[in-house]
Amino acid sequence: MSRQCRLLSVSRSSLYHTPQGESAENLELLRRIDELFLKYPFYGSRQMARHLWRDGVRVGRHRARRLMRVIGLQAIYQAPRTSWSLTHFMFWVIRDEIVSSGAAPILDG
Repeated sequence: MSRQCRLLSVSRSSLYHTPQGESAENLELLRRIDELFLKYPFYGSRQMARHLWRDGVRVGRHRARRLMRVIGLQAIYQAPRTSWSLTHFMFWVIRDEIVSSGAAPILDG
């Protein structure tokens, strides 16, 4: 058996393991998570688990995360703008103050 697995480049453990599908309970939970995600696309696994808990479905954060990953759901959120420097930000603040005060901008020329 070991030699046959080596010839086929297959691990021996994969011969003995048969993948199981999702249980009926998990399929119902997947349907509910998908339904909630359409309504709240910004929910991550923590908020999703909390919402389900409030609805009476006892599910933990890790299970919600795994099930969201199974159907390919990921929360929508604004990414941090880490490439903006403080000087760039201060330029816009100073510019806005000049424009709002009505003062003439100083042009370097």
